Amino acid sequence: MIDIKTLNRFKVAPANTQEIKFNLYAPIEKINYKEKHKEEFIAFENETFLVKLQGKKLTQVHKDIMDIVMFYGRDFNKDNLFGKTITLYEIQKHLFYKSKNNNKWIKEKLKELKRATIEITKKGKNGNQEFEISILRATMIDERTQEYAIIFEELYLMFFELYVSINYKKLLKDILSLEHAVTKASIRYLLTFKEHQINVDKLLNRIGVIGTKRTIERHRKKLLQELKEKGYKFGIKIIEGKTLKDSVIKYKKPQEVKFYYSHAE
Repeated sequence: MIDIKTLNRFKVAPANTQEIKFNLYAPIEKINYKEKHKEEFIAFENETFLVKLQGKKLTQVHKDIMDIVMFYGRDFNKDNLFGKTITLYEIQKHLFYKSKNNNKWIKEKLKELKRATIEITKKGKNGNQEFEISILRATMIDERTQEYAIIFEELYLMFFELYVSINYKKLLKDILSLEHAVTKASIRYLLTFKEHQINVDKLLNRIGVIGTKRTIERHRKKLLQELKEKGYKFGIKIIEGKTLKDSVIKYKKPQEVKFYYSHAE
């Protein structure tokens, strides 16, 4: 059972550094045709962790919805079930959609979040440790009010027991208004630091941008252009190099972003 300190921290800072750094939400808006029917996706790998998603690849659209639920939803805590309640109208309003009545699309995205399973392998000299985690345990809807109760899996909440949590609610409106998924993923990654400086192509690689040289160039151009226009809102400056790929992104945590440390650290 998740302890009360973890739940309280989750209530005030419902974004998690490790979840973001594991690239659970790909830096894309839509899944391409080739990946539509795949059942397994590698999200992240280094010398310590291998992280896979089973069942459904998640995108920045899913992350947008999760952030809206987490930061704008109302706490739900009953019979040892913990989650958030929010109307489908509220979700679409915060997504800046002109139509607020596309409930079918929102319901489908919530189903996709429920289908996704996170497989984490922690590598070790004496053998690996493996964990399998779902994000959502259940969703329930009151058809009269169109209010959803979104219940989180207990193991998913363990992220908040073990790792640093973040509150970036005051910046969320600006994040959701960004045009490109690659910019959203980059900013969410940078928000996990107090200060950070990184080459643009290394950042693209770190957040999981893959593809041909042309694909990388396209994402690089989109990211740098949008950061030049709006990066100042997030404490981001661009140090230009001889070419675009030599550009360096410098980040310093804005005052609006708050870190909450777990008792495990």
